Amino acid sequence: TGAATLPLLVLSGQESEVRATAAAVAQDAPARGAAGEAAFAKYWLGVLEISLGNYGSAVECLHPAYTDDTPLVGTQVLPDLVEAAVRAGRQDLAQRALQRLEDRAPATGTPLALGLLARSRALLVGPAEARQEYEDALHLLGRTRTAPQLARAHLLYGEWLRRQHRRREARDQLRAALDMFDGMGLPCFAERARVELRATG
Repeated sequence: TGAATLPLLVLSGQESEVRATAAAVAQDAPARGAAGEAAFAKYWLGVLEISLGNYGSAVECLHPAYTDDTPLVGTQVLPDLVEAAVRAGRQDLAQRALQRLEDRAPATGTPLALGLLARSRALLVGPAEARQEYEDALHLLGRTRTAPQLARAHLLYGEWLRRQHRRREARDQLRAALDMFDGMGLPCFAERARVELRATG
């Protein structure tokens, strides 16, 4: 189906194809009673918006899955919603999404779930705790097979370090993220890392 092609289209940065496919799914899924497919399409559109830095749009895409509490919610939607909401200035929503993730991730107990929890917490805690949460996230996600999530942790850590005026450390993290995104063929996230890297001088 069209929805099944979305992860590959999003990750390979084919923006116009993603938007066309997601729109088609949104139009025909309800008639087929395929609510799960519609939620899946909306989620991946949200991931595309995050990769492009369109955080307000990402929140709009991800929020329905959070509200409906579809099976996608948990280790998939919640960390993305936390990131998008923080960057869109929606601290209230970010905190609620983090709370739900904190309720669920420990029960799953996998390095992926706990790594995404640490990465999400890092976005919402003070500077002293954020560094430790990012380090924990890198350690945990490094034990998983989900390299894109590890690369995104390097990216977020690098962005945070740059804002803390720790340029050399930021460059190390951002270069790691960029190398990983380029190696995996994820152009939108790679461009986000490249822009941040340039901003470190």
